[in-house]
Amino acid sequence: MVLDFRALGEAKNMIENIEEVKNQLKELSEVINSFTSEAVQLRIIDLVFNAQQKKAPDITAQEPEYISPSRSKRKRIKSKVRSLPTDRAANGEGPVSILAKLTTSAFFEQPQSIRSIIEYCEVNFAKKIKQSDISGKLAKMVKEGTLKREKNAEGQYEYSKP
Repeated sequence: MVLDFRALGEAKNMIENIEEVKNQLKELSEVINSFTSEAVQLRIIDLVFNAQQKKAPDITAQEPEYISPSRSKRKRIKSKVRSLPTDRAANGEGPVSILAKLTTSAFFEQPQSIRSIIEYCEVNFAKKIKQSDISGKLAKMVKEGTLKREKNAEGQYEYSKP
């Protein structure tokens, strides 16, 4: 059995300095966490460890150095699932087509908020619609003159026929 006394000495020094290392890590984490951007936090960590590696002797020569991937080298993962267009769901009743049906009916005779449109679709079409699914189409219909919009007393836009 061969004992590496140098490695034992280094381990002993690390154990003796563990409180100092813990305090340094605590201070470092406070500084890093003060930045809200994760990219900035990662860059600071890279700089700290790269500076530390230059100071410390190379005792981990067998381990590969961590290299953070740059944005240009990252590959985009393509989805294998074919997504359906927003205006057409599998049954042909997507949010935009339902909205088009409502404009031809008497639904918009009275002013309707986006919330009331969504609730009406849930009850009458059994279709759960998100606000973001129809807000763009509503804006487009206002520009085209199909609908008009006005703010109500609560400051919410209400849509109706012109």
